[in-house]
Amino acid sequence: NLQRLAEKIKSPLIFSHVRATTGDTATSEANCHPWQFGNLMWMHNGLIGEFPRIKRQLQASLKDEIFLSIQGSTDSEHAFAVFLNQ
Repeated sequence: NLQRLAEKIKSPLIFSHVRATTGDTATSEANCHPWQFGNLMWMHNGLIGEFPRIKRQLQASLKDEIFLSIQGSTDSEHAFAVFLNQ
C-alpha cells in the first residue's frame, strides 16, 4: 500500500515506524507507534524487562491527566507516560 498511498500524500514532514509486537502484546491501533501527546511524539523499540511486575506501581505513580491518556497496553506507551509525567 505504501507506493499507492505515497502518490496521494503531500507533506513537509512524515513520521513513520513499523515493528513487530513483543511478548503477548495485543496487535491493535492503540498499541502502535508513534504515540502523541500535545506537540510530542514517541516511539520506543525494545522491551522493558518484567513490565507486568511493575505496571501497576508505575500507573499509580502517574498524574491523572497522563494516566488517562494511555489507550493501549504496551510497555512503550507506558514509558512515554513516565516521560510525560516528569
